[in-house]
Amino acid sequence: MRFFTLSVILFALLAAICPTATEAKKKKKPDLIFTDNMQYKANSTFCERRTIDHEHQLWFSFYPSRLDIENAPTILWFPDGPGMPGSWDMVGANGPCTHSHASEELHDNFYSLNTWANILYVDGPVSSGFSHGEILVTTRQAAAKLMRMFFVRFADKFPEYFQNQVVAWGVGYGAHLATAFAADMIRKNTLNKMERKEGVDPDYAFDYKFFPIHKLVLDSPLLDLTTQFKSAIEYSHYNNLSQIIPQNESEAMLNTFETWYEKRWTNCSTYKQWDCKKELQEFGLLWGNLTNRKDEDGNMVDPHNILKETRLYENLDENIAAMKNSARYRILTSKKAEKGLGLRGKGTMRVEHVNYDVYTRYLHDKFWNLGDSIRSSAEDLELVLNAGFGPPEDFTPAVNTFMFVGEADLLANPLGVRRVIDKMEWPHKKQFDDAKFQRVLYQEQTAMNKQANTTEHDIGMVRASNNLVVYELKNLGRNTFRMNPPFGVLMTRTMRNNDPHPTYIVWMDYKHLNEYNVTDRRRASLSTLSWP
Repeated sequence: MRFFTLSVILFALLAAICPTATEAKKKKKPDLIFTDNMQYKANSTFCERRTIDHEHQLWFSFYPSRLDIENAPTILWFPDGPGMPGSWDMVGANGPCTHSHASEELHDNFYSLNTWANILYVDGPVSSGFSHGEILVTTRQAAAKLMRMFFVRFADKFPEYFQNQVVAWGVGYGAHLATAFAADMIRKNTLNKMERKEGVDPDYAFDYKFFPIHKLVLDSPLLDLTTQFKSAIEYSHYNNLSQIIPQNESEAMLNTFETWYEKRWTNCSTYKQWDCKKELQEFGLLWGNLTNRKDEDGNMVDPHNILKETRLYENLDENIAAMKNSARYRILTSKKAEKGLGLRGKGTMRVEHVNYDVYTRYLHDKFWNLGDSIRSSAEDLELVLNAGFGPPEDFTPAVNTFMFVGEADLLANPLGVRRVIDKMEWPHKKQFDDAKFQRVLYQEQTAMNKQANTTEHDIGMVRASNNLVVYELKNLGRNTFRMNPPFGVLMTRTMRNNDPHPTYIVWMDYKHLNEYNVTDRRRASLSTLSWP
Protein backbone atom coordinates (compact mmCIF):
# COMPACT_ATOMS: atom_id res chain seq x y z
CA MET A 1 0.00 0.00 0.00
CA ARG A 2 1.22 3.47 -0.75
CA PHE A 3 0.02 6.95 -0.21
CA PHE A 4 0.76 9.85 -2.51
CA THR A 5 1.34 13.29 -1.10
CA LEU A 6 1.00 16.41 -3.18
CA SER A 7 1.71 19.96 -2.23
CA VAL A 8 -0.89 22.41 -3.39
CA ILE A 9 -0.24 26.12 -3.41
CA LEU A 10 -3.29 28.28 -3.85
CA PHE A 11 -2.62 31.90 -4.65
CA ALA A 12 -5.30 34.49 -5.45
CA LEU A 13 -8.39 32.60 -4.37
CA LEU A 14 -7.01 31.03 -1.22
CA ALA A 15 -4.41 33.54 -0.09
CA ALA A 16 -1.84 30.85 0.47
CA ILE A 17 1.09 31.46 2.75
CA CYS A 18 3.92 30.86 0.32
CA PRO A 19 7.23 32.71 -0.03
CA THR A 20 6.97 32.59 -3.82
CA ALA A 21 3.43 33.94 -4.03
CA THR A 22 4.50 37.47 -4.94
CA GLU A 23 6.89 36.25 -7.61
CA ALA A 24 4.25 33.91 -9.02
CA LYS A 25 1.78 36.75 -9.28
CA LYS A 26 4.27 38.82 -11.26
CA LYS A 27 4.72 35.95 -13.69
CA LYS A 28 0.92 35.68 -14.09
CA LYS A 29 0.78 32.06 -13.16
CA PRO A 30 -2.64 30.44 -12.68
CA ASP A 31 -4.48 30.67 -9.39
CA LEU A 32 -3.99 27.01 -8.61
CA ILE A 33 -0.56 25.44 -8.91
CA PHE A 34 0.61 21.93 -8.08
CA THR A 35 4.11 21.42 -6.77
CA ASP A 36 5.09 17.77 -6.96
CA ASN A 37 6.29 16.23 -3.74
CA MET A 38 5.66 12.53 -4.22
CA GLN A 39 5.91 10.39 -1.12
CA TYR A 40 5.18 6.74 -0.48
CA LYS A 41 3.79 5.75 2.89
CA ALA A 42 3.89 2.12 3.92
CA ASN A 43 1.99 0.26 6.63
CA SER A 44 -0.92 2.68 6.66
CA THR A 45 -4.01 1.21 8.22
CA PHE A 46 -6.73 3.75 7.63
CA CYS A 47 -9.45 1.66 5.98
CA GLU A 48 -6.76 0.14 3.77
CA ARG A 49 -7.21 2.58 0.95
CA ARG A 50 -4.75 4.61 -1.05
CA THR A 51 -5.19 8.31 -0.40
CA ILE A 52 -3.71 11.57 -1.54
CA ASP A 53 -3.49 14.60 0.65
CA HIS A 54 -2.57 18.25 0.18
CA GLU A 55 -0.44 20.38 2.42
CA HIS A 56 -0.85 24.07 3.16
CA GLN A 57 -4.46 24.70 2.16
CA LEU A 58 -6.74 22.28 0.37
CA TRP A 59 -7.01 18.65 1.50
CA PHE A 60 -8.51 15.79 -0.49
CA SER A 61 -8.57 12.01 -0.45
CA PHE A 62 -8.83 9.78 -3.51
CA TYR A 63 -10.02 6.17 -3.46
CA PRO A 64 -9.64 4.00 -6.60
CA SER A 65 -12.45 1.56 -7.34
CA ARG A 66 -12.33 -1.78 -5.56
CA LEU A 67 -13.52 -3.78 -8.55
CA ASP A 68 -12.29 -2.36 -11.82
CA ILE A 69 -9.98 0.65 -11.78
CA GLU A 70 -9.41 0.54 -15.53
CA ASN A 71 -13.10 0.92 -16.40
CA ALA A 72 -14.40 2.73 -13.33
CA PRO A 73 -15.92 6.21 -13.52
CA THR A 74 -14.53 8.90 -11.23
CA ILE A 75 -16.87 10.72 -8.85
CA LEU A 76 -16.22 14.18 -7.45
CA TRP A 77 -18.21 14.27 -4.21
CA PHE A 78 -20.08 17.40 -3.05
CA PRO A 79 -21.38 16.96 0.53
CA ASP A 80 -24.35 18.65 2.16
CA GLY A 81 -23.47 22.08 3.50
CA PRO A 82 -22.17 24.72 3.08
CA GLY A 83 -19.50 24.15 5.71
CA MET A 84 -19.59 20.34 5.62
CA PRO A 85 -16.28 18.72 4.57
CA GLY A 86 -16.17 15.85 2.10
CA SER A 87 -14.13 13.79 4.56
CA TRP A 88 -17.17 13.53 6.84
CA ASP A 89 -18.94 11.38 4.23
CA MET A 90 -15.72 9.48 3.56
CA VAL A 91 -16.17 7.57 6.84
CA GLY A 92 -19.61 6.01 6.83
CA ALA A 93 -22.41 7.12 4.50
CA ASN A 94 -21.23 6.15 1.01
CA GLY A 95 -17.52 6.11 1.79
CA PRO A 96 -15.13 3.18 1.41
CA CYS A 97 -15.10 2.45 5.13
CA THR A 98 -17.65 2.62 7.91
CA HIS A 99 -18.17 1.74 11.57
CA SER A 100 -20.95 0.64 13.85
CA HIS A 101 -23.02 3.24 15.67
CA ALA A 102 -20.77 3.65 18.71
CA SER A 103 -17.62 1.83 17.68
CA GLU A 104 -14.47 3.55 16.46
CA GLU A 105 -13.24 0.44 14.66
CA LEU A 106 -13.30 0.83 10.89
CA HIS A 107 -14.27 -1.86 8.41
CA ASP A 108 -15.04 -1.99 4.71
CA ASN A 109 -18.35 -0.52 3.60
CA PHE A 110 -19.73 -3.16 1.25
CA TYR A 111 -22.39 -0.77 -0.07
CA SER A 112 -19.97 2.04 -0.83
CA LEU A 113 -19.95 3.90 -4.12
CA ASN A 114 -16.26 3.05 -4.06
CA THR A 115 -17.17 -0.51 -5.02
CA TRP A 116 -17.79 0.49 -8.62
CA ALA A 117 -16.26 3.98 -8.87
CA ASN A 118 -13.19 6.03 -8.03
CA ILE A 119 -14.16 8.72 -5.52
CA LEU A 120 -12.51 12.06 -4.86
CA TYR A 121 -13.43 13.67 -1.53
CA VAL A 122 -12.42 17.30 -1.01
CA ASP A 123 -12.55 19.37 2.16
CA GLY A 124 -13.59 22.59 0.52
CA PRO A 125 -13.98 25.46 0.52
CA VAL A 126 -10.86 26.09 2.52
CA SER A 127 -11.25 26.03 6.34
CA SER A 128 -13.59 23.02 6.34
CA GLY A 129 -12.42 19.60 7.52
CA PHE A 130 -8.64 19.20 7.30
CA SER A 131 -8.19 22.18 4.95
CA HIS A 132 -6.96 25.39 6.46
CA GLY A 133 -6.49 28.99 5.41
CA GLU A 134 -8.37 32.23 5.02
CA ILE A 135 -12.00 31.98 3.87
CA LEU A 136 -12.48 33.84 0.60
CA VAL A 137 -15.05 31.61 -1.12
CA THR A 138 -18.58 32.54 -0.03
CA THR A 139 -20.82 31.77 -3.02
CA ARG A 140 -21.44 28.65 -5.03
CA GLN A 141 -20.17 30.36 -8.19
CA ALA A 142 -16.80 31.05 -6.56
CA ALA A 143 -16.73 27.59 -5.01
CA ALA A 144 -17.55 25.97 -8.37
CA LYS A 145 -14.74 27.93 -10.03
CA LEU A 146 -12.28 26.79 -7.37
CA MET A 147 -13.38 23.17 -7.67
CA ARG A 148 -13.15 23.32 -11.46
CA MET A 149 -9.60 24.68 -11.27
CA PHE A 150 -8.61 22.03 -8.73
CA PHE A 151 -10.30 19.17 -10.57
CA VAL A 152 -8.74 19.95 -13.95
CA ARG A 153 -5.29 20.17 -12.37
CA PHE A 154 -5.83 16.94 -10.48
CA ALA A 155 -6.93 15.15 -13.66
CA ASP A 156 -3.91 16.54 -15.48
CA LYS A 157 -1.64 15.01 -12.83
CA PHE A 158 -3.43 11.66 -12.68
CA PRO A 159 -4.86 11.03 -16.17
CA GLU A 160 -5.04 7.28 -15.59
CA TYR A 161 -8.14 7.80 -13.42
CA PHE A 162 -9.96 9.89 -16.00
CA GLN A 163 -10.02 7.65 -19.04
CA ASN A 164 -13.68 6.85 -18.40
CA GLN A 165 -16.74 8.77 -17.28
CA VAL A 166 -16.55 11.69 -14.86
CA VAL A 167 -19.42 12.22 -12.42
CA ALA A 168 -20.31 15.25 -10.27
CA TRP A 169 -22.34 14.00 -7.29
CA GLY A 170 -24.09 16.36 -4.85
CA VAL A 171 -26.20 15.66 -1.75
CA GLY A 172 -28.77 18.08 -0.32
CA TYR A 173 -27.30 21.58 -0.46
CA GLY A 174 -24.33 20.04 -2.24
CA ALA A 175 -26.62 19.66 -5.27
CA HIS A 176 -26.34 23.45 -5.70
CA LEU A 177 -22.55 23.23 -5.93
CA ALA A 178 -22.47 20.06 -8.04
CA THR A 179 -24.84 21.66 -10.57
CA ALA A 180 -22.84 24.90 -10.63
CA PHE A 181 -19.63 22.89 -11.07
CA ALA A 182 -21.05 20.90 -13.99
CA ALA A 183 -22.32 24.09 -15.65
CA ASP A 184 -18.95 25.78 -15.14
CA MET A 185 -17.15 22.82 -16.74
CA ILE A 186 -19.53 22.99 -19.73
CA ARG A 187 -18.83 26.70 -20.20
CA LYS A 188 -15.09 26.08 -19.96
CA ASN A 189 -15.19 23.29 -22.51
CA THR A 190 -17.26 25.36 -24.93
CA LEU A 191 -14.86 28.29 -24.74
CA ASN A 192 -11.75 26.16 -25.00
CA LYS A 193 -13.00 24.35 -28.09
CA MET A 194 -13.79 27.57 -29.93
CA GLU A 195 -11.28 29.29 -32.17
CA ARG A 196 -9.58 31.95 -30.11
CA LYS A 197 -9.63 34.72 -32.66
CA GLU A 198 -11.76 36.84 -30.36
CA GLY A 199 -9.92 35.83 -27.21
CA VAL A 200 -10.98 33.65 -24.31
CA ASP A 201 -12.50 34.53 -20.97
CA PRO A 202 -9.48 34.91 -18.62
CA ASP A 203 -11.27 32.78 -16.02
CA TYR A 204 -10.87 29.79 -18.33
CA ALA A 205 -7.75 30.63 -20.34
CA PHE A 206 -5.33 28.43 -18.41
CA ASP A 207 -7.68 25.40 -18.42
CA TYR A 208 -6.43 24.49 -21.85
CA LYS A 209 -7.68 20.90 -21.96
CA PHE A 210 -11.13 19.76 -23.00
CA PHE A 211 -12.49 17.89 -20.00
CA PRO A 212 -16.12 16.70 -20.22
CA ILE A 213 -18.54 15.93 -17.42
CA HIS A 214 -20.55 12.81 -18.29
CA LYS A 215 -23.01 12.56 -15.40
CA LEU A 216 -24.58 14.82 -12.80
CA VAL A 217 -26.10 12.99 -9.82
CA LEU A 218 -28.27 14.88 -7.34
CA ASP A 219 -29.34 13.07 -4.17
CA SER A 220 -32.12 14.78 -2.18
CA PRO A 221 -31.45 17.93 -4.23
CA LEU A 222 -32.07 21.41 -2.84
CA LEU A 223 -32.12 23.46 -6.03
CA ASP A 224 -34.74 26.20 -5.69
CA LEU A 225 -35.67 27.26 -2.16
CA THR A 226 -38.79 29.22 -3.16
CA THR A 227 -40.31 26.45 -5.26
CA GLN A 228 -39.38 23.66 -2.88
CA PHE A 229 -40.52 25.46 0.28
CA LYS A 230 -43.90 26.22 -1.29
CA SER A 231 -44.21 22.55 -2.18
CA ALA A 232 -43.21 21.58 1.36
CA ILE A 233 -46.20 23.52 2.73
CA GLU A 234 -48.53 21.41 0.58
CA TYR A 235 -46.57 18.21 1.12
CA SER A 236 -46.74 18.57 4.90
CA HIS A 237 -50.40 17.56 4.62
CA TYR A 238 -50.77 15.92 1.21
CA ASN A 239 -48.43 12.95 1.56
CA ASN A 240 -49.03 9.28 2.20
CA LEU A 241 -46.64 8.96 5.13
CA SER A 242 -47.33 11.40 7.95
CA GLN A 243 -49.69 14.37 8.03
CA ILE A 244 -47.75 17.06 9.85
CA ILE A 245 -50.40 19.80 9.70
CA PRO A 246 -54.16 19.67 9.05
CA GLN A 247 -55.61 20.56 5.66
CA ASN A 248 -57.10 23.91 6.65
CA GLU A 249 -53.81 25.08 8.16
CA SER A 250 -51.84 23.92 5.13
CA GLU A 251 -54.16 25.83 2.80
CA ALA A 252 -53.96 28.97 4.97
CA MET A 253 -50.14 28.85 5.06
CA LEU A 254 -50.03 28.36 1.31
CA ASN A 255 -52.32 31.33 0.69
CA THR A 256 -50.20 33.54 2.96
CA PHE A 257 -47.01 32.47 1.21
CA GLU A 258 -48.40 33.15 -2.26
CA THR A 259 -49.74 36.56 -1.20
CA TRP A 260 -46.85 38.00 0.80
CA TYR A 261 -43.67 36.06 0.10
CA GLU A 262 -43.51 34.14 -3.18
CA LYS A 263 -42.89 37.04 -5.58
CA ARG A 264 -40.09 38.60 -3.49
CA TRP A 265 -38.45 35.22 -2.87
CA THR A 266 -38.60 34.42 -6.58
CA ASN A 267 -36.86 37.71 -7.39
CA CYS A 268 -34.18 36.91 -4.81
CA SER A 269 -33.66 33.48 -6.32
CA THR A 270 -33.21 34.98 -9.78
CA TYR A 271 -31.23 38.19 -9.32
CA LYS A 272 -27.85 37.59 -7.72
CA GLN A 273 -27.31 41.26 -6.89
CA TRP A 274 -30.35 41.48 -4.62
CA ASP A 275 -29.88 41.77 -0.87
CA CYS A 276 -32.06 38.95 0.43
CA LYS A 277 -31.36 39.02 4.17
CA LYS A 278 -34.99 39.83 4.91
CA GLU A 279 -36.23 36.95 2.79
CA LEU A 280 -33.83 34.49 4.43
CA GLN A 281 -34.95 35.62 7.87
CA GLU A 282 -38.52 35.04 6.75
CA PHE A 283 -37.63 31.57 5.58
CA GLY A 284 -36.14 30.75 8.98
CA LEU A 285 -39.35 31.80 10.72
CA LEU A 286 -41.70 30.11 8.26
CA TRP A 287 -39.66 26.91 8.25
CA GLY A 288 -39.78 26.85 12.04
CA ASN A 289 -43.56 27.32 12.00
CA LEU A 290 -43.90 24.45 9.55
CA THR A 291 -41.53 21.95 11.18
CA ASN A 292 -41.99 22.65 14.89
CA ARG A 293 -44.86 20.19 14.89
CA LYS A 294 -45.93 16.85 16.27
CA ASP A 295 -47.20 14.00 14.15
CA GLU A 296 -50.44 12.08 14.66
CA ASP A 297 -48.84 10.15 17.54
CA GLY A 298 -47.66 13.30 19.32
CA ASN A 299 -43.97 12.98 18.34
CA MET A 300 -41.80 15.80 17.00
CA VAL A 301 -41.17 15.17 13.31
CA ASP A 302 -37.72 15.11 11.72
CA PRO A 303 -37.99 17.24 8.52
CA HIS A 304 -35.17 15.19 6.97
CA ASN A 305 -37.32 12.08 7.43
CA ILE A 306 -40.93 12.65 8.44
CA LEU A 307 -41.31 8.97 9.33
CA LYS A 308 -39.00 9.45 12.32
CA GLU A 309 -38.91 11.48 15.47
CA THR A 310 -36.66 14.48 15.15
CA ARG A 311 -32.97 14.10 15.87
CA LEU A 312 -32.32 17.71 14.98
CA TYR A 313 -31.35 20.14 17.70
CA GLU A 314 -32.66 23.61 18.37
CA ASN A 315 -29.92 25.32 16.40
CA LEU A 316 -26.90 24.65 14.23
CA ASP A 317 -24.42 25.02 17.09
CA GLU A 318 -26.08 22.17 18.98
CA ASN A 319 -25.98 20.02 15.84
CA ILE A 320 -22.26 20.72 15.46
CA ALA A 321 -21.69 19.83 19.12
CA ALA A 322 -23.47 16.52 18.55
CA MET A 323 -21.26 15.80 15.52
CA LYS A 324 -18.16 16.46 17.62
CA ASN A 325 -19.42 13.97 20.18
CA SER A 326 -19.79 11.19 17.60
CA ALA A 327 -17.64 8.12 16.91
CA ARG A 328 -17.03 9.38 13.38
CA TYR A 329 -15.47 12.59 14.68
CA ARG A 330 -13.23 10.66 17.06
CA ILE A 331 -12.11 8.47 14.16
CA LEU A 332 -11.22 11.43 11.95
CA THR A 333 -9.30 13.18 14.73
CA SER A 334 -7.42 10.08 15.90
CA LYS A 335 -3.70 9.42 15.55
CA LYS A 336 -4.60 6.51 13.32
CA ALA A 337 -6.32 8.88 10.91
CA GLU A 338 -3.39 11.29 10.95
CA LYS A 339 -1.11 8.44 9.95
CA GLY A 340 -3.42 6.79 7.45
CA LEU A 341 -4.42 10.01 5.70
CA GLY A 342 -0.88 11.30 5.46
CA LEU A 343 -1.40 14.27 7.76
CA ARG A 344 1.90 13.72 9.55
CA GLY A 345 5.42 12.96 8.49
CA LYS A 346 7.86 14.16 5.87
CA GLY A 347 6.25 15.95 2.95
CA THR A 348 2.79 16.16 4.52
CA MET A 349 0.81 19.06 5.95
CA ARG A 350 3.29 21.54 7.37
CA VAL A 351 1.35 22.62 10.42
CA GLU A 352 2.17 22.25 14.08
CA HIS A 353 -1.21 20.78 14.92
CA VAL A 354 -3.74 19.06 12.66
CA ASN A 355 -7.14 20.63 13.22
CA TYR A 356 -10.35 19.10 11.94
CA ASP A 357 -13.34 21.39 11.55
CA VAL A 358 -16.35 19.10 11.31
CA TYR A 359 -18.65 21.93 10.26
CA THR A 360 -17.37 25.44 9.60
CA ARG A 361 -20.00 27.69 11.16
CA TYR A 362 -18.36 30.89 9.91
CA LEU A 363 -18.32 29.57 6.34
CA HIS A 364 -21.96 28.50 6.62
CA ASP A 365 -22.98 31.93 7.88
CA LYS A 366 -21.09 33.68 5.07
CA PHE A 367 -22.93 31.69 2.41
CA TRP A 368 -26.22 32.29 4.22
CA ASN A 369 -25.80 36.03 4.82
CA LEU A 370 -24.83 36.67 1.20
CA GLY A 371 -28.04 35.03 0.04
CA ASP A 372 -26.53 31.96 -1.60
CA SER A 373 -29.10 29.69 0.07
CA ILE A 374 -32.02 31.34 -1.70
CA ARG A 375 -30.43 31.55 -5.16
CA SER A 376 -31.96 29.13 -7.63
CA SER A 377 -29.87 26.59 -9.52
CA ALA A 378 -32.43 26.52 -12.35
CA GLU A 379 -30.21 28.38 -14.81
CA ASP A 380 -27.26 26.03 -14.25
CA LEU A 381 -29.45 22.92 -14.32
CA GLU A 382 -31.05 24.01 -17.58
CA LEU A 383 -27.60 24.54 -19.08
CA VAL A 384 -26.63 21.00 -18.07
CA LEU A 385 -29.82 19.50 -19.53
CA ASN A 386 -29.24 21.34 -22.81
CA ALA A 387 -25.59 20.30 -23.11
CA GLY A 388 -24.92 18.40 -26.29
CA PHE A 389 -28.02 19.61 -28.13
CA GLY A 390 -26.77 22.97 -29.38
CA PRO A 391 -25.17 23.87 -32.71
CA PRO A 392 -22.01 21.97 -33.71
CA GLU A 393 -19.79 24.88 -32.77
CA ASP A 394 -20.69 24.37 -29.09
CA PHE A 395 -18.49 21.25 -28.90
CA THR A 396 -20.36 20.21 -25.77
CA PRO A 397 -21.16 16.53 -25.10
CA ALA A 398 -24.43 15.54 -23.48
CA VAL A 399 -24.61 15.12 -19.70
CA ASN A 400 -26.83 12.43 -18.18
CA THR A 401 -28.54 13.77 -15.06
CA PHE A 402 -29.86 11.50 -12.31
CA MET A 403 -31.97 12.62 -9.34
CA PHE A 404 -32.76 10.51 -6.28
CA VAL A 405 -35.61 11.88 -4.17
CA GLY A 406 -36.81 10.34 -0.90
CA GLU A 407 -40.54 10.67 -0.29
CA ALA A 408 -39.94 11.20 3.46
CA ASP A 409 -37.80 14.34 2.97
CA LEU A 410 -39.99 17.37 3.71
CA LEU A 411 -38.01 20.04 1.83
CA ALA A 412 -36.48 17.93 -0.96
CA ASN A 413 -39.76 16.10 -1.52
CA PRO A 414 -40.91 14.62 -4.87
CA LEU A 415 -43.55 17.32 -5.43
CA GLY A 416 -41.02 20.15 -5.17
CA VAL A 417 -38.45 18.42 -7.38
CA ARG A 418 -41.11 17.80 -10.02
CA ARG A 419 -41.95 21.50 -10.04
CA VAL A 420 -38.31 22.51 -10.36
CA ILE A 421 -38.03 20.22 -13.39
CA ASP A 422 -41.26 21.63 -14.84
CA LYS A 423 -39.52 25.01 -15.12
CA MET A 424 -36.73 23.58 -17.26
CA GLU A 425 -36.68 23.85 -21.05
CA TRP A 426 -34.58 21.35 -22.98
CA PRO A 427 -34.98 19.26 -26.16
CA HIS A 428 -36.26 16.16 -24.36
CA LYS A 429 -38.70 17.93 -22.04
CA LYS A 430 -41.79 16.58 -23.83
CA GLN A 431 -40.36 13.07 -23.78
CA PHE A 432 -39.84 13.38 -20.02
CA ASP A 433 -43.30 14.89 -19.40
CA ASP A 434 -44.96 12.11 -21.41
CA ALA A 435 -42.98 9.32 -19.76
CA LYS A 436 -44.86 7.11 -17.34
CA PHE A 437 -43.55 6.22 -13.92
CA GLN A 438 -42.29 2.66 -13.67
CA ARG A 439 -41.72 0.57 -10.59
CA VAL A 440 -38.19 -0.06 -9.36
CA LEU A 441 -37.72 -3.54 -7.96
CA TYR A 442 -34.91 -5.54 -6.45
CA GLN A 443 -34.54 -9.06 -5.18
CA GLU A 444 -32.97 -9.92 -1.85
CA GLN A 445 -31.25 -13.28 -1.56
CA THR A 446 -30.19 -14.37 1.92
CA ALA A 447 -27.98 -17.31 0.98
CA MET A 448 -25.76 -18.56 -1.80
CA ASN A 449 -27.09 -22.11 -2.31
CA LYS A 450 -29.85 -23.24 -4.65
CA GLN A 451 -32.45 -23.28 -1.88
CA ALA A 452 -31.88 -19.62 -1.05
CA ASN A 453 -34.88 -17.56 -0.06
CA THR A 454 -35.50 -14.66 -2.42
CA THR A 455 -37.75 -11.72 -1.63
CA GLU A 456 -38.80 -9.09 -4.14
CA HIS A 457 -39.08 -5.48 -2.94
CA ASP A 458 -40.79 -2.49 -4.51
CA ILE A 459 -38.63 0.49 -3.57
CA GLY A 460 -40.10 3.32 -5.61
CA MET A 461 -40.73 4.72 -9.05
CA VAL A 462 -38.59 6.02 -11.89
CA ARG A 463 -39.33 8.37 -14.78
CA ALA A 464 -36.84 9.02 -17.58
CA SER A 465 -36.14 10.84 -20.80
CA ASN A 466 -33.07 10.75 -23.00
CA ASN A 467 -30.78 12.53 -20.52
CA LEU A 468 -32.79 12.92 -17.29
CA VAL A 469 -33.69 10.10 -14.89
CA VAL A 470 -35.62 10.81 -11.67
CA TYR A 471 -36.16 8.22 -8.92
CA GLU A 472 -38.82 8.76 -6.25
CA LEU A 473 -38.02 6.39 -3.41
CA LYS A 474 -40.36 4.89 -0.86
CA ASN A 475 -39.90 5.55 2.86
CA LEU A 476 -36.50 7.25 2.48
CA GLY A 477 -35.41 10.66 3.76
CA ARG A 478 -32.44 12.97 3.14
CA ASN A 479 -29.38 11.35 1.57
CA THR A 480 -31.09 8.28 0.17
CA PHE A 481 -27.92 6.21 -0.25
CA ARG A 482 -26.98 6.64 3.39
CA MET A 483 -30.49 5.76 4.53
CA ASN A 484 -30.63 2.50 2.58
CA PRO A 485 -27.24 1.03 1.58
CA PRO A 486 -28.58 -1.96 -0.42
CA PHE A 487 -30.66 0.46 -2.44
CA GLY A 488 -27.47 2.41 -3.05
CA VAL A 489 -25.91 -0.68 -4.63
CA LEU A 490 -28.92 -1.06 -6.90
CA MET A 491 -28.99 2.57 -7.97
CA THR A 492 -25.28 2.84 -8.65
CA ARG A 493 -25.43 -0.20 -10.89
CA THR A 494 -28.46 1.22 -12.70
CA MET A 495 -26.80 4.61 -13.11
CA ARG A 496 -23.58 3.03 -14.30
CA ASN A 497 -25.42 1.36 -17.17
CA ASN A 498 -27.61 4.37 -18.03
CA ASP A 499 -30.60 2.07 -17.55
CA PRO A 500 -33.67 4.09 -16.53
CA HIS A 501 -35.99 1.07 -16.41
CA PRO A 502 -37.02 -1.17 -13.51
CA THR A 503 -33.94 -3.09 -12.52
CA TYR A 504 -33.49 -6.42 -10.80
CA ILE A 505 -30.40 -7.11 -8.77
CA VAL A 506 -29.60 -9.96 -6.43
CA TRP A 507 -27.70 -8.97 -3.33
CA MET A 508 -26.97 -11.11 -0.34
CA ASP A 509 -27.15 -10.59 3.37
CA TYR A 510 -23.51 -10.46 4.46
CA LYS A 511 -24.41 -11.80 7.90
CA HIS A 512 -24.76 -15.24 6.29
CA LEU A 513 -21.40 -15.26 4.52
CA ASN A 514 -19.57 -17.30 7.14
CA GLU A 515 -22.21 -20.04 7.05
CA TYR A 516 -21.12 -20.86 3.52
CA ASN A 517 -17.37 -20.62 4.15
CA VAL A 518 -16.94 -17.54 2.01
CA THR A 519 -13.85 -15.83 3.32
CA ASP A 520 -13.14 -13.33 0.55
CA ARG A 521 -15.94 -10.83 0.95
CA ARG A 522 -14.85 -8.71 -1.97
CA ARG A 523 -14.90 -11.72 -4.26
CA ALA A 524 -18.31 -12.66 -2.91
CA SER A 525 -19.68 -9.19 -3.50
CA LEU A 526 -18.29 -9.18 -7.03
CA SER A 527 -19.84 -12.49 -8.01
CA THR A 528 -23.13 -11.95 -6.22
CA LEU A 529 -23.81 -8.48 -7.55
CA SER A 530 -23.08 -9.58 -11.11
CA TRP A 531 -21.38 -6.40 -12.14
CA PRO A 532 -21.33 -5.90 -15.92
